[in-house]
Amino acid sequence: MELAAEQRYWGGLTLALAGAGSETSALYLLGYVAEMLLKTAYFRVVGIASGDDVAPHLRMAHRDARWRGGNLHNLQSWFYLLNDVRFFQGNPWNPVLASSIERHVLTVDAHWRETLRYTPLAATDAELEETLASVDWLLARYDFLWR
Repeated sequence: MELAAEQRYWGGLTLALAGAGSETSALYLLGYVAEMLLKTAYFRVVGIASGDDVAPHLRMAHRDARWRGGNLHNLQSWFYLLNDVRFFQGNPWNPVLASSIERHVLTVDAHWRETLRYTPLAATDAELEETLASVDWLLARYDFLWR
């Protein structure tokens, strides 16, 4: 999933730079990158090996008592679950980092839904710029999500 996230990032960036008419496609891919980064960080934190089938682990995460709601694409729930698991493992983020991660996740979440792939609605340049900046931030600090 980490390689897929990187590939989708470059695809999203290419679409973002393509200009008018590509905003929604770019935003969709970039939001998907944020989702994969959060999920893979969670998998690393709970000790799931990179070659393991993640399907059962996804269902377990969704049923976890710390899950905040929504489906398995819910960025906020992935952030809060990851934050809580790190805390209970005795390896919490420092408050400044946690706040920054949360802010960027919430920014992406404000503009992205997995259902964008089904809609002809156009994302605005501002939404795309905000999403790209937050995904760039998360990608550049991916190691901090799970280490």
